[in-house]
Amino acid sequence: MAQRRFHQKLVQLKQTKPYFSWQNSVEREIKLLKKGSRHKMLALGMLHHLWDNCLELEAYICYHSINSVFHLDGKVPETYMSGETADISQFFEMARYNWILYHLGKGDYPDEPLCLWKYLGPAIDVRPAMTAKILQHNSEVEYRSMYCPVTVEEQADPVVQEDMAIFKETAEEHLGAKLTHAKLEEVGISDTPEYIPCSDEDQNKQCFQIWMKKSCLK
Repeated sequence: MAQRRFHQKLVQLKQTKPYFSWQNSVEREIKLLKKGSRHKMLALGMLHHLWDNCLELEAYICYHSINSVFHLDGKVPETYMSGETADISQFFEMARYNWILYHLGKGDYPDEPLCLWKYLGPAIDVRPAMTAKILQHNSEVEYRSMYCPVTVEEQADPVVQEDMAIFKETAEEHLGAKLTHAKLEEVGISDTPEYIPCSDEDQNKQCFQIWMKKSCLK
């Protein structure tokens, strides 16, 4: 499953040597991504099968946010890597997993029906600009650029509330229940584990043990 997703995203997997200290920074960022995405999925009641979309959006936000890495010189990673000012408009246009309305294009104006869907985040490398990934009730993901958020007044409408309830019920039938603390405890990951960073001493010990085993085999 994971291999197929990596292939779809054109990600090339490579194996590295274990217990090397230069991997600490990568492991630290992975830990922050897991913590951030898990916290937001629990807070928003997202379906647990949407973890990859949530993790991807969390990574994009971190990539466009300032951090304490010294060599970035006060720049966000996107600006440092590309040399251009990072554009964050597509990441903060709308709240994650927000309710949105979209015209299907069926029917005559102004009687054209509106569909109630869920916003998953921006669609990178899909044109035109500001195109978003939108979750339908049948678990299919569409890419659309013309949509609008559901207002507070519209959410108070009994008809809209009924449509929201139907959407949640149908989406759970296709994608499973929402992520909960109990679900995480079932698989033994109620919290992101903390590991001691690798040091040069650990690296030398590990390399020496491997060298000794190879020497004995010869």
